[in-house]
Amino acid sequence: MEYPNYKILLTFFSPSGYEVKKNSSPADITSYLPVDIPTKVTSFLDAARPALAIFIKYEIWPNYLYALKKRRIPTLLISARFKPDKIYFKNYGGFMRKVLGRFSHIYVQDKTSMQLLNNIGINNVNVAGDTRLDRVSEILQRDNSVDILESFCKGDDCLVAGSTWPEDESILIEYINNAPDDRKFIIAPHNIKENHINSLFHSIGKKTQLFTKLATKPLEDTQVLILDTIGILTKIYSYATLAYVGGGFATGLHNTLEPAVFGIPVIIGP
Repeated sequence: MEYPNYKILLTFFSPSGYEVKKNSSPADITSYLPVDIPTKVTSFLDAARPALAIFIKYEIWPNYLYALKKRRIPTLLISARFKPDKIYFKNYGGFMRKVLGRFSHIYVQDKTSMQLLNNIGINNVNVAGDTRLDRVSEILQRDNSVDILESFCKGDDCLVAGSTWPEDESILIEYINNAPDDRKFIIAPHNIKENHINSLFHSIGKKTQLFTKLATKPLEDTQVLILDTIGILTKIYSYATLAYVGGGFATGLHNTLEPAVFGIPVIIGP
């Protein structure tokens, strides 16, 4: 490491990120980020005592940025991307423009984002690209094998549907239930709570198994696997001949780069 005397604290606001990395993070400490209210911010910064704070993409928290600037702690925003319709560029967006001004430096994905920021007087900006591209390129260099999937796929066409929401699943289930028997499907829902997994399981007319139960049940004639765990979706995509990335019909599209790095067709909606 270039700075061996520094520790790395990695935080997540949502469970979807924290649960994946809590036991496998390269950071020294991995934790949740407390909610962005002054009392919580003060307690957290008093405990963490950061020498540098780095925020990713859309993680722009007003109270954290105010407190960090007040403490004279350098603060970076990386992989940021801005569009003209966002509040920062509206005539009523003065407060959020002030928040952006609290960053020591901003690294954006593209020239359009830099120009938008320059237009509102924020010039401490550089174009540095998207760090997600660097991350997914590394996926190809690692071992992506999952032994049980070798038996499941058997060379058949396999559609992997990743990070699906109910709006995606209603479309996929109709297709799956009418698909030929020589097609295989793996569904990785965004929500893996038991009630949702059970509802999804019982809505599928083909022989279906849960990924976590494969060790105790035979794969014979199984056509659909439901990925009821987290942290291995990128490996699962390596077995796909076609991928569907969820979220486009719901809260927002999930990461299409993870399947695309394997050179397979990717379907999104709407």
